[in-house]
Amino acid sequence: VYTSAQQAQSNGLWFITPMYYEWPELEGAYQTAAPHPNESAEFESQYLFGNDMWVAPVVKPANDTDGLARINVWVPPGRWVGLSGGRVIDGAKNGSSSLSLTVDLNEIPVFVRAGVIIPSIPVRSGATIGLAMKQYEELIWTVYLADKAPLVGTGFVYEDDATSTSYLDGASSITYAQYTMARGSTQGATASEETSTAIR
Repeated sequence: VYTSAQQAQSNGLWFITPMYYEWPELEGAYQTAAPHPNESAEFESQYLFGNDMWVAPVVKPANDTDGLARINVWVPPGRWVGLSGGRVIDGAKNGSSSLSLTVDLNEIPVFVRAGVIIPSIPVRSGATIGLAMKQYEELIWTVYLADKAPLVGTGFVYEDDATSTSYLDGASSITYAQYTMARGSTQGATASEETSTAIR
């Protein structure tokens, strides 16, 4: 999130955006932005989180019978991997794909573009208060793989001291990670990581 916020500060585009920002030519993308999706839209509210994730928050009541909510989401073009459970779904290029989900009100459906690497910090039970302001000692690089995903993927994380304006003088860095799949192999990936010290 901090990396995305830095990019937003640099390019002026916030990292939570409507689906039609990326797919302005597809009608389904506009239907996900309806202020009251239960009234007229075919799809539920959805939004992009960064460049490689989309989110479909549950904003409707649960069914009285089983306590679950039924939502219909628009699937944008491309191959996507569910953040929870790893479900792989494909969106048609013409924007005609949709998906019906039955979810608990505690769930937030999130899908990640197949082939990307998302950095995160480990979250340990009982150690979450003030976690965003603590200096982390390790990163987790999660690669979202699926059949027919790109054979090469990259991810990066931006870092500065998070308290001063020293980044304006170049006191910041970007760490990159990349994976390469051997063509025809499903056994795994080789990965490399390097740090760059300048973003300006």
